[in-house]
Amino acid sequence: MRRQLHLKRQASNHLRLLCSLGLDWRVVMPDLIQALREIVPFTHAALTWYNADLQGLDGFADWHYPGSAENNVLLVTEFYQKKRMLEVFFSGNEILQLPVITRPDQWLRVSRREYMRHDLYQTIERPSGTHHALSLRLAYRNGLMAILVINRTVGDLCFSSEEIRVLENLCPFLSAAINHPVVVSSNNWCDAEQGLLMFDRFGVLHHLDANAKQIMDYALERRAQVRHTFALPYRAPWLTSLLKTLAARLDAIRRGDANATPAVIRMRNYWGQFEFRGYWLEATQLEHDSLYAANVFRLTPLPLRLAYGVNKQDLSLRESQVALAISLGETHRQIADKLNISERTVIGHSQQIYDKLSIANRVELLALLINQRF
Repeated sequence: MRRQLHLKRQASNHLRLLCSLGLDWRVVMPDLIQALREIVPFTHAALTWYNADLQGLDGFADWHYPGSAENNVLLVTEFYQKKRMLEVFFSGNEILQLPVITRPDQWLRVSRREYMRHDLYQTIERPSGTHHALSLRLAYRNGLMAILVINRTVGDLCFSSEEIRVLENLCPFLSAAINHPVVVSSNNWCDAEQGLLMFDRFGVLHHLDANAKQIMDYALERRAQVRHTFALPYRAPWLTSLLKTLAARLDAIRRGDANATPAVIRMRNYWGQFEFRGYWLEATQLEHDSLYAANVFRLTPLPLRLAYGVNKQDLSLRESQVALAISLGETHRQIADKLNISERTVIGHSQQIYDKLSIANRVELLALLINQRF
């Protein structure tokens, strides 16, 4: 029991640290969902930006049931974008009058029995196996509200009053992360996730491992509802062109072309920065039916990478905040002003951090944190 409480406290500190980074919510949302899941367990989650007609205009979905991509497409095209959500749910303006944390029944403008007969329940909710749900209203700006819905499946326990209380305490931090003015990040990006894919010279994918599938979800913006396109096929024109370019570059290198370009392609979107590093699978790479391979990396901003390194250490929340700021190169005065504490207190925290981690200075601290497994 004590061990479990320690892990939940550590996860809570980690989530608060992630919320304070000031990164674009799209970049940090997958990590926030995972940290929140360790504090209050749940199966599925989705953050959606709704307008007053409950049209989902942007968002992030973390679903794990079979057919989730098809269900998400149906949800966006048939319910979000065609105003059919208003057949069974309150409008956005009515939902704003409800408590910050609500259950699905509180959103209903119809009876529970009528809702369960509706095709929204029959085609989306029931196939997913979701049963217990909570909606957390995290932001409201420019006429749009951000709702985070967390679900548990049939057979799981309902969310307890204690878990709701914990979520109420965390909501201000999550809201700050969603509403925080986006800080223009520097060019300091680090490898976070890595996957493998195989393709031919025509840009057709033949294999993706599990990690590559998830990374490609972000690279192809399958996680976003931007421009009303929730799911894109893996054989998207952009991806086909990229893989053909990688294959052409590998062929040029194989031929010994002096002007050959390295088989590395980088791209960036709302969800982060990505890097494709191509290589040969066989020596006979000039055959038309040969396959190529590439490692695809999802890069993460340096502050996010360091936050994970801090989370691996046995530090208090305040010590974690100071350690992260020190590793990012901030002075004692800057840290004191940001955390609203005295400079002497910052110096005391930094010395305690060095003693706990058996290091001598901020250079060793940075090396220790960045070398932790993400």
